[in-house]
Amino acid sequence: MSRSSPFLVFVAVWASLSACNRMDGGTMLEMSFRNPPESTKPWTYWYWIDDNISKEGITKDLEAMAEVGIGEAFIGNVTDTRLNFVNPGEQERKMVNRGLVPVLSDAWWECVEHAVREAERLGIKVGMFNCPGWSQSGGPWVEPGQAMRYLVSTELRVSGPCKLRERLETPAEHFQQVAIQAFPVPVNDSDRLCEHTPRVRCAELPDVNLLFDGDPNTMVRFDHYPLTFEIELDEPYTVRSLVIRPASKQIAPDDPYTFSSSSLYGPMRMSAKVRVEAKVNGKWRAVASRDIDRANRSRQ
Repeated sequence: MSRSSPFLVFVAVWASLSACNRMDGGTMLEMSFRNPPESTKPWTYWYWIDDNISKEGITKDLEAMAEVGIGEAFIGNVTDTRLNFVNPGEQERKMVNRGLVPVLSDAWWECVEHAVREAERLGIKVGMFNCPGWSQSGGPWVEPGQAMRYLVSTELRVSGPCKLRERLETPAEHFQQVAIQAFPVPVNDSDRLCEHTPRVRCAELPDVNLLFDGDPNTMVRFDHYPLTFEIELDEPYTVRSLVIRPASKQIAPDDPYTFSSSSLYGPMRMSAKVRVEAKVNGKWRAVASRDIDRANRSRQ
């Protein structure tokens, strides 16, 4: 027994040390997740548009970046190119007016210095474009694999269990596969409101039914707010989600609210305040609300 005791002690100590190492590794991982190191913080482009800058605005921008964990910002001095395409008498349609701090002026250099000092105070690195971005970064010499990317997807619904050998639909002309996911869908997942012949009323929009026809290619233009849509069905219906899809092309010729290749009045921002109510026992009751703001403005 005396010969085996050291072996037993060694095994016990080794097991204990291994458990401690595993615990320390997990603790360190959790700590890094809760407080990511500076090297993992994201960076962002920081556009100074049409000479519209001020020291107060710079401080607000940087404080907003620090609040959400941005670690580096690249300053780009850009202009609203649509200024060159407005017709006489349509200057008011330009989204951004010219500011008071021209690039390379003494006031501009003071703002640059202020940005660097404020960024240092907040722990943010600052860089600057050394040339106009569109004139050198874009052109026919940029291959599809070198261009900016965005995520697209296609969907294939099958009934299982089964073995499936089928080529998935191509989501775009040039694409790189990122992932394939397979999962069971919820019951009635493909059931849509448009399949239940809804009666939709909105006094301000005569073509309001186009919003609920299930066709993403049909569009309706809103030119004033607020709007109330009343939807009536013949039978109870469970609503799990509401999708608001921005128009992808011009609704009317020279429409300043939507973008197409023939118009440079593309939307600078999209926002909506949505409130969903249900009529219960003859009274309207709020069931959901959502503020949609894609402008990503800093806190005022």
